[in-house]
Amino acid sequence: MKNNPSQPVFLIGNYLTEDIFSGPEKYIKRTADLLTTVTGISLYTYRNKGVPLTQKLFGRKHITSNSGIIEIGIISLAREIVKYKPRIIHFLEFNRIVLFLILLKPFLRFKIAYTIHGDVSSEDKSKKELGIFYKIKNHLTERSLIKRSSSLIGFNETIVQKLSSKYKSKSVISILTPGIDETFFHTQKNIIKLNTKLNVMFLGGFKAREESAAEFIKFIAPLSDLLNLVFVGFVFIDPKDISEKFNFESIAKKDAAAWKNKLSEVDIFVSPYSKETFSFATAEAMATECVVLVDKTSYFSKFIKDGQNGYSFESTNPESSLKIISDLINNSQKRYDISHSARKSVKAWKWSTVAEVHKNLYIEL
Repeated sequence: MKNNPSQPVFLIGNYLTEDIFSGPEKYIKRTADLLTTVTGISLYTYRNKGVPLTQKLFGRKHITSNSGIIEIGIISLAREIVKYKPRIIHFLEFNRIVLFLILLKPFLRFKIAYTIHGDVSSEDKSKKELGIFYKIKNHLTERSLIKRSSSLIGFNETIVQKLSSKYKSKSVISILTPGIDETFFHTQKNIIKLNTKLNVMFLGGFKAREESAAEFIKFIAPLSDLLNLVFVGFVFIDPKDISEKFNFESIAKKDAAAWKNKLSEVDIFVSPYSKETFSFATAEAMATECVVLVDKTSYFSKFIKDGQNGYSFESTNPESSLKIISDLINNSQKRYDISHSARKSVKAWKWSTVAEVHKNLYIEL
């Protein structure tokens, strides 16, 4: 198909109107807000839960003041594609709508781009609560997105390359550095604390991540008199059950304002889950001048220079974790130097840069 930049680009993703504190939802929201200001680029978001059947099928409405962001039903979306003949349909996340839209592809010849946030099929295998039919649908969706995409995009090069190879894709691969909201860089905090407990934050949201946090907390139990714990978005494990010896505070996942405000008070941010695809929250913690600790086998560890802008630790070695935390408690100057360096090391991570990469990609496709 001849490249015609005047043809529109459709973005598909779950756009949330409320503020998002981290994760793929933030990528969709920030990227869509910037890209849909460009003539010819629109985002279509599909609601599957909590809406009437007629809306799921035929709905079409603007959900923000931005006319380029549209909540739409599946039939209405098909009509839009037939009517406007987009040159590119970019799935900003894993979405089963692709199984329906590929039926139109032979007639309209649009190209597909897909932003990968994880290995869905592999993750499904470890979830015993999922039925076989559900897993098959997810596998077919992932296979369709990757096999039929002209471009694969992601923040985790290892995952993108792995899935491209798994499904024998010939797509162009683009690896992104994340964006960080500018407000995180303006936080001022008192890093040199005297005779005050340090605040240590853990992020929840899914079971394996919360279990990793629970295991890490066992390692640092001897330091309970010197630390306060902060739990964000824990839904599978009750913080009371894993922090008996600690003072702790819990913040709901959807409370973005509370997340930002509390992060400004946090000294140490721990991301102990080794299979994290990409931790936006860890990047935001670095921008807020937290000392971050990440699992040595996680993808994010490639951005960490031990003892300079954070630490990577061995989850199988409790002594190493205990030593790192103990050193940070006893050396406020070290905390200051590392946290200051952490902010500097992510200063170039901007959402405007992420959007620009997308625009250039659409031109090249």
